[in-house]
Amino acid sequence: MARGIKQQEGEDFSPAMLDKVIELLAQEKPITKKAACEMLNITYNTVRLAKILEEYTTKKARDKDMRKKMRSKPIDVGTASIIVSSYLSGSSLASISEDTYRSTGVIKNVLKKYNVPIRNAAVDYFNPIFLDDDAISEDYGIGDLVYSARYDMPGTINSVKDTDKYGLVYGIWFHGESRFHAYQPYYELADLRKVQKDLNISMKDFKKEEVDYLLNEGLKNQTKQIDKRKE
Repeated sequence: MARGIKQQEGEDFSPAMLDKVIELLAQEKPITKKAACEMLNITYNTVRLAKILEEYTTKKARDKDMRKKMRSKPIDVGTASIIVSSYLSGSSLASISEDTYRSTGVIKNVLKKYNVPIRNAAVDYFNPIFLDDDAISEDYGIGDLVYSARYDMPGTINSVKDTDKYGLVYGIWFHGESRFHAYQPYYELADLRKVQKDLNISMKDFKKEEVDYLLNEGLKNQTKQIDKRKE
């Protein structure tokens, strides 16, 4: 939904519902403004309704235009950094697609290129995500960024132990709002050192609001650069 209209709890500003309301209002025998407000579950207010629909229509047109422009532009390092850091910080494929004007297929290809596993809601600690052999390494060092198959999240190596039973076992600090420590064998960890080396990404213990702010600033700068090229 457009940034100018603040959505209240319980209101339905989903694209599907907004498109439906716009379609019904444009019919030869349109629904009433009151009925439109009821569909969006907002208080009857024709001025606010008009602003909601106008901002949504404007944003939808801009998104379509931006996606068309982006299809012909390769993924540069800056865009890859935004995509990967957003995903590792917990953003969904859909939200990253919306913010970067790239398809979810393109987003997945970028993540695959940098060895970042795709999260899976169906897996858990006892049923971890599957890691390709190419994604695994045995020689992690202190400070290396990895992705845990068992916890389905990224973390940083902070200790190494050589055990008789499991071989090399790594102590990992998991960042973000969780902030916990765990030990895992090398074969349960995807190697994210390419993320560190090529994209200069490291996980920090930011609060979610801080992560969102930093990513939004990066996206604003990217959009400004695109707009400058159009001039």
